[in-house]
Formats: sequence, structure tokens, C-alpha cells
Amino acid sequence: MEKSFVIAVALAMMSMAPEKNDLGRALFYIDAMRQANTAGMASEENPTFAFDVMGVMYSIMNGEAERSLYYMTELRERLTKDKKPGIEYTDVMTAMLYDGLMSKYKDMFSDKLLELTFDGKKYIALSMNEWNIEKPFAGWTQETEGGQGALYYCSDDKTVTDDLHGQMVFSFYGDKDGVKPQDTANARLITVTPECRQQLVEAYRKYMKKSKRNK
Repeated sequence: MEKSFVIAVALAMMSMAPEKNDLGRALFYIDAMRQANTAGMASEENPTFAFDVMGVMYSIMNGEAERSLYYMTELRERLTKDKKPGIEYTDVMTAMLYDGLMSKYKDMFSDKLLELTFDGKKYIALSMNEWNIEKPFAGWTQETEGGQGALYYCSDDKTVTDDLHGQMVFSFYGDKDGVKPQDTANARLITVTPECRQQLVEAYRKYMKKSKRNK
């Protein structure tokens, strides 16, 4: 069977799927054709850019923002790699997708705090990189010049330290019963009471004030 015919059939089925309110099936065909292209099974006429664009649009229509951002990222990387024009036309929608993902992140995690366990003691992060306890939990992984060093609060002895040694481990695995942490995992996100959070804010401010005096 001619590859061009297979592509034509796939495109036809993809275009009909939205009319039948079956966007999931349309995305299935899009992924199949994109995988065929990656594996070198598709012809040179394979309109991969079109598949990426259709993936972006259909996944948005299907309420799958993360999937849409995946297609968009793939599209932008492909345009850059193949030195094709037009990436600037995707900027607005890319920014919109990242903004939506950021909003979702804030809804899920902005009130969380990072807790680490070392030698049986629990430590709560007070600052890391661009984040500190006085802000919503975001920017803690962004290592930028001038970002804050890591500070941790230990509730056992009510001290703040910047000299915590050890590796943060948050790996997990899956089995028939679901997802479980690895035996070495020592990091998790927690939610504390408003009273506890205020105590942590005060501990952070006290430490920072003392640090400035000692400089």
C-alpha cells in the first residue's frame, strides 16, 4: 500500500473525528503518524508540522492543556532543528499554555512546603533559590545568580540551618497496587496549619535579620 495513501487516509480520519466529537480518536491518529515519522516509516511527504499543529488544537479542544503544550514544544523544537520559519507565530499560544500550566501548578502546590528527612529528623525548607517561606511555593528549582541559598527549619530543636548535608531523593516506582516511594526517598510536600506557617515565617525573618547583622 502506498505510503501517501496511508497518510491521506489518516488525515481524512483525523479531520472527521472532531465532527463526530471523537477528539480522542483524532489524537490517536496524530500520535500514530508522528511515531511513524520518528521511526522512519512515513514517506518524505509526511506533513509532520501539520500533525503537531493539529495536536495542539485538538488537545486544547479536548481539554488537555498539558498534552497541547507537549505538541507545541515538539513543534517549536522541530522548526528550530529543521531551520524552518514561523516559530514566532506560535509564541502567543505557547505563552498561554505555559501560563495555564503555571496557574494549575499554583492551585495544586502553592500552599505546600518541602519536608526532608535526614537521620530521623525532619526539616522544612524555608528558602531555596528564587523561593522563600514568605512567597507561594514556586521558583524553588530555579537556580539563578543571586538566588537565596537553602535554609531549613528543624522542628525537633527549633533551629534554622544552612548546613544540611545529604541528597534529596524523591524517586518512586509502580506496581499492581499503585505508586510507592523508593526506600531511599526522603522528600515530600506537606501542608501546615496557618499557625505553624507563621512560626516558620518568623523563624526565617529572625535568621535573615541576624545574618545581616553579622555581615
